[in-house]
Amino acid sequence: MLFALCILVCICGMTLLFRRCCLYAGRVHINPIFGLMMGIFFYVLLPSSFVYCFTDLINEWTVYGRALTQSNAELVMAFTVILLTALNLGAAFAQPRRRAVSSVTRRASVGADALRTRWTRGASWPATFTLVASLLLFSALAFTVRDSLFSGYDADALGNDSVWAARGAMSSAYSMFYVALCVYVLRRRRAMSRMARWALILSFGFCSLILLSMGARLYVAMALLSLLALKSVLSNGIPARQLAVFLVGGAMMMGSIGVLRSGSLAGLESVARNVVLEPLLTSISLFTLLTDNAPIWIGQVHMVLADLQAVLPSALLPGKAGLFDRLDTYGYRFEAPVGGYHLYFSGLINFGYLGMVLLALWAGYVLARISRPPLSGPIRTSTLVTAMYLSGALAFTVFRDPFFIAVAKNVLVMAVVLPIVLTGLDRRRSSSTYAAKPVAAA
Repeated sequence: MLFALCILVCICGMTLLFRRCCLYAGRVHINPIFGLMMGIFFYVLLPSSFVYCFTDLINEWTVYGRALTQSNAELVMAFTVILLTALNLGAAFAQPRRRAVSSVTRRASVGADALRTRWTRGASWPATFTLVASLLLFSALAFTVRDSLFSGYDADALGNDSVWAARGAMSSAYSMFYVALCVYVLRRRRAMSRMARWALILSFGFCSLILLSMGARLYVAMALLSLLALKSVLSNGIPARQLAVFLVGGAMMMGSIGVLRSGSLAGLESVARNVVLEPLLTSISLFTLLTDNAPIWIGQVHMVLADLQAVLPSALLPGKAGLFDRLDTYGYRFEAPVGGYHLYFSGLINFGYLGMVLLALWAGYVLARISRPPLSGPIRTSTLVTAMYLSGALAFTVFRDPFFIAVAKNVLVMAVVLPIVLTGLDRRRSSSTYAAKPVAAA
């Protein structure tokens, strides 16, 4: 009864957050709040529901039946209710701009087109240079581990440290590539030739295929969701039916790739099982933490500072892979057999229950601010690109990677620093002027 009540309250909280921050004028806007809710559904609601409803099947699939219990699932869902409440409060403090959005969407299309011109003001050469440099770096790294590409779950490849190091660097180059791609399209979309469009499509497809061959599905899923956010910006939202097709098709594609790589494709059932197992196995770190430790009200806050070492490139910090070993020095007992570290796990060991609630309140405010529709008012191009990247990152890496990867590397570097650098550190001194004049003329 408690679990069903928590599920119902969570759905209501997510619906409220969706209506407040993602639904405008009948169209869905892909933004950081949307990505966060995807992560909550995929990495919290889905595995917790599966654990609660299919306990016997869980015992057949894994050896962690002692931790994947109904009582732990109830605890996770009750805590999620509290976090969603804090997120909604933070978003409410951000004062949704529904009135401003409505006034803009009612204007003539020429007004909307004029508002978009502020994104194209600025140099595109930093994005062009980064596109080429990251593609060359990615290709060079792929060449060094060419024997391990398309090898499935080969034991030699999985146990090779050089392969894992190359994969990490390739993932970073891949992220740089599609962040630069977003900036380039915003800057030059009206001036792009057909050849340039196909060059971008083929380059992105090549990099995605290579990463998929190495098992980095979630980085490709992050990129696809970020590019969907780019489409959402350019078209002022996406119709709900079209979005549903994108999301269901994407989930089936990623599940199919997983079973093909493992050589266990046996129909839609195996695809669905692969989709479910990803969040379930990631949740083992959280459920074992809850089972083997006393309630963590305040975590090891001082330990999170060392995670910032991950912002340094591997050339300057060769032992960066050793940061995984730091998790064993926090003083908590847990298990993470497939290398997935749940967001709740990372949050609890660093901040505890109380700290996570305060962070959720702050995150709700900040994410609601940067999730507003671009046409609702002046917004810097760097902030727009940050929102696009976070749309994918909050759905995947933030929920399944430790903080030194998810926060230090992916959020601070890729989502904040890189967009500012690529857009030329411009504060858009006259951005409000660009936005005001077309609206007045319309």
